[in-house]
This record gives sequence, structure tokens and C-alpha cells, in this order.
Amino acid sequence: MTGIFFRPDKTQVIKAKVKGDKKLLMKDAVETESCLKIFKDCLANAEGNRVAELFQELKTKFKLGSEDVYLVMPDEMFEMTDAANITSDAELKQFVENSTGLDFSEVYVSIAIEATPGQYKKKTVYVMRKSLVDEIAKAADRLNIQVVSIEAASMAMVRGLGDWKREKILLPVTGNSADIISYSPLGGIFKLETNLTEQKFVEQPEKAERELKSAIKKRDIAAEYTYTSINDRVPINVLSSDKIKIDLEDRRGGEIKFQSCVEFEKPLKASEWIAVTGTLMQVYKEGDEIFSDSPPFLKIGSGNILPEEKQVGAKIKQWQQMLKKFLNSAAVVMFGILAILGGVILYFSRIQITPDLQSAYDDAQKTDVELSREIGIIELAKKEDEKPIEAFATLMQYRTEDLYLTNFAIGGNDASVNWVKFTAVSEDPIKFQDLLSRLREEKKFTNCSLAEISSDTGDYKKANFSLGKGREENE
Repeated sequence: MTGIFFRPDKTQVIKAKVKGDKKLLMKDAVETESCLKIFKDCLANAEGNRVAELFQELKTKFKLGSEDVYLVMPDEMFEMTDAANITSDAELKQFVENSTGLDFSEVYVSIAIEATPGQYKKKTVYVMRKSLVDEIAKAADRLNIQVVSIEAASMAMVRGLGDWKREKILLPVTGNSADIISYSPLGGIFKLETNLTEQKFVEQPEKAERELKSAIKKRDIAAEYTYTSINDRVPINVLSSDKIKIDLEDRRGGEIKFQSCVEFEKPLKASEWIAVTGTLMQVYKEGDEIFSDSPPFLKIGSGNILPEEKQVGAKIKQWQQMLKKFLNSAAVVMFGILAILGGVILYFSRIQITPDLQSAYDDAQKTDVELSREIGIIELAKKEDEKPIEAFATLMQYRTEDLYLTNFAIGGNDASVNWVKFTAVSEDPIKFQDLLSRLREEKKFTNCSLAEISSDTGDYKKANFSLGKGREENE
């Protein structure tokens, strides 16, 4: 997989893979010139040609193939990075429209973090204009680049740092911005914009520090309102180049470090690479080690602003390309085999066709029929898509570490009750009821039922599940 961070001052690209021990190995890491202006121009002019040209350049320069690509955008490209007490879809819509001045139909919304301490239901909300997201998705699709995530730098940084129980302030300083990012387990993430820049800290250090102290006071007031409580003198972590020296008195945070699950082929500076590394850590899910210190009232998701149908579409296209390559290779090999056998048969037909040769020819003919049948099935699947990848991906979101799923089957005579069938295995049969309850709340499924619970020869129990196709999948 590949992570790309479109920073205001440069573009960072890093390639990574998940090792067998679930460690995330960062391999090639390179930096190139900033291209953020192209996305800004796209927003201003609604012109996507330059976005397509940029992705063509990225594909060629960084050899983007069939791997998953995770994009990170600075928070300035989002219409909103904020947290609020939201209890319904109507409240969310009103909050977004009042805060951005845009109609809800013009934007994509992502809920990255949900915090429910006490009676509150705090949600971290990211908002980006549909026009920009759609241009990125369209350009990537046209060039067969599998973009599976577009995430704000603030969420990627917080995930990269971890330490979910501790309130923190991040100050990423670049050539043209230095916004204050706040995180608290009591409410999530919000952003406070400033007029500070790296240049101002270098050329006017005293004035910049005065402005920063004033901005921090405003942040503390906003935090008391947003989180409904405040810790005094929350540490501030500065993410900048070494030439920036900022006197934060007793509020300077500790050294920025990568989490232990991340490994590197070559050492990288955490304060520079924490965002692009953090977005790749989306491969870890609830229950994995990086969330082990998360409070029980905190639900940490993804800040991915890319709509789910576009994420799944990228995955399906990736699988189709892999299948096409396999079938093309298989067809070439089979054609070669048939050609050779045909030549041998033609040659020996002048003398005598032996029983063994006749048998080999018959086998080749049967194989040809089987291959034609398989191709026919693939063509039929294009017309009658049972959406197996979407179903399987959705189902896996509800699997816990101590619950195993086997015998997965898709499609049936009656899709309203037999769209998906599978067997769940666990030592604790209560897990089956928990899974059933959660699946019944999923819009992609309907008529969810648990047919029977049985025991195997050991301590494990088995339960057969049947799920119907929900309204969303029938549309």
C-alpha cells in the first residue's frame, strides 16, 4: 500500500506493507514538490483536468500499481474539523450547514471519533466539498489507481501518535500555516486557525510567539466549551523543521514518536512523517493493539471522507484487474496446450491415432469447455452482480477477535432471506446473539436469522446465520 500526504510545502510518499506479525513496515519514503495548489484550483474553478494530470504524474513517478492508496490532505482543504454534541442525523445536518454555510447536499461528511462520556454524545466531524472528492475519485478511477481513503492530516496525526487517554495539542508548522489541533478523549478533535506561518516564526519570532500565546488562550476557551471540561496547561507538540524555535514555557510536549507497531527500513523523523504514517494505520481495526489504551466510551473510526461506495468500487476494480490478468494468462497457456496437442494429433493422424492420444485430445476438449463455462460465469456475474465483496467487507466489520466466520456463501433463490450464509464459531455462544443483534442494525442486511447452535468435538460452538439483502443493496 502507498500513503501520499499533500502538504502545503511538499508532497510525501511512503510505501508500506503489513508483515506476518502485524507490524507495519515502512519501506520507500520520498519527498517531492508541493502540488496542493492543484487541488485548491480545482475547488475554485471546478476544473478537474489538472487533477487527472497530477495523478498521471504520480502514477508514473511513484509506480502506482494495483496497491491500495491512502491520501492525506491538510485540514485547510476541509470545510470543517470540529467536534460537537450530536445525537441525530438532523442535528448533524444542521450543524454542518450552520458551520460551513453550504448545503448538506454539496459536501461529504465523515464521523471520525465518537465519545460518549456521561450524558454526552460528542462526534468529530470532517466535511469536504463533493466537487473535490469526486474529481479525485474520477481521476484515480480513470488511471486505475486504487484510492481507498482521503483523510485529514489532524486525524492521521492523532492516530499515528496513539495515547488515546491523554489530551494533547498539536501545532504543525509549515510554510503557509500553523493551525492548532486539539484532541481529548472527552470529545475528539477540533481545529483553531491562526495567521502563523513558518516564515513568521523565523523572521518575526517575538511577534509570532505573542500571537501563538494569544491563540492558545482562545484554544483553551474553545476546549472548555467543546469538551465541557478542561485540563490546565495541556502539553503542546510542535511538528516543524529544526529551524523553528518556539518558547512554550512549561507547555512543551515530549518528543514525537512513532508507535511500536510501526517499523522502518530507513529511519524517519516522526515529527515530519507522523501524518502519512498514521493514515496507513487505518489497516488496524477495533481490538488491535494500537487501541488497547482507548477508554471504553471512545469509538475511534476513520476520518476517511471518501464515500463507502467509492471505496468498495476501488476494491472491486482492483479484484477485476487481478482476475483479468489471471484469466488472460490461463487462456494463453491453455491455447498453447491445445495448439500443441492439435499439432501432435494432426501429425500422427497420418499414421495412427492411438487410444492414449485420443484420450489426451478428449481431455483437452473437456478443458476447453470448462474454461468457456468459467468465462460465461464471469460474464453473467457482470450482469447479475450479487455484490459479494460488499457483503463480505460489511460482514467483517462486525467480526470480533474471538469470533470466527467460515463457510461463507453468497446468493440464493430468495435474496430477501438467503443473500448471505455463513457459520460462526466461538467458545462463547453469547457472541452469536451479540453478532445477530448488530447485524440486524446494519442497513445492508435484512431478515437476519440464526438457524441453530451446535457443538463440535471440542469446546467450540457453531451457529449458522442467514442474511437477506437489505434495501440499500436492492436499489
